[in-house]
Amino acid sequence: MRAAKIVFFVLSMWLGFSQSAWATSFRPDCSTPVTATKTLLKNLLQDNWHRTIAATCIGGDEKAALQLKQVLDAQGIYIDYSLLPNDADYTNDEGMNSVPLSSRLPNIKWEKQPNGEWQLSTTSIQHIQDVYQQTFANHVNALVDRLPATFFENILGFQIWQ
Repeated sequence: MRAAKIVFFVLSMWLGFSQSAWATSFRPDCSTPVTATKTLLKNLLQDNWHRTIAATCIGGDEKAALQLKQVLDAQGIYIDYSLLPNDADYTNDEGMNSVPLSSRLPNIKWEKQPNGEWQLSTTSIQHIQDVYQQTFANHVNALVDRLPATFFENILGFQIWQ
């Protein structure tokens, strides 16, 4: 009887921890600023970790996607989807197809590309690296920057590098 309880406990724990492996990804969609943001953030949730899909609207740059998510978390920046345009043809006050991800990060902008997709610009991706450097201590950056993207996978609620 005791052995059966132990087996049941171990199986329960394993199923609970491995459910993230069964989680389905948020469908990639770069058609509007809000769907591009959801593609990024909803695929980098602890229980829904799909870093390749998350980077879809950042030109496939997984490292930039991970760094942006870490900056948002570390700085406590909450993205309110209702503040982002859900219009594929959105133009800002200057007549540009451009919108910042957050008012707290005005230099990280979604821009409409010639193919109709909303992507983070090259300048925005460079700015992510700058903000990341400012947010985290240099000694931690030196180590983490050398790690491949696989080190940011979640295992038992922690990323491997942690």
